[in-house]
Amino acid sequence: MFHIQARWDPDVHVWVAESDDLPGLCTESPSLEDLHAKLKVLVPELIELNHVAVEGLVANYQLIVDDQIALAA
Repeated sequence: MFHIQARWDPDVHVWVAESDDLPGLCTESPSLEDLHAKLKVLVPELIELNHVAVEGLVANYQLIVDDQIALAA
């Protein structure tokens, strides 16, 4: 399970997602729903690019906002 931290950037009005578990992950979107849609594409791509081993064929992650799980995939 990958943990992805999301924070609201009030200066540019977007959610920013980063993760220590997935090198290279840094993306932004105007809503959490849009961010989740982006992550569904980016997470598997970064797993492949970074040659990260995952159990099974599913790359599960949790999107964490303010230390609370906001979304899980």
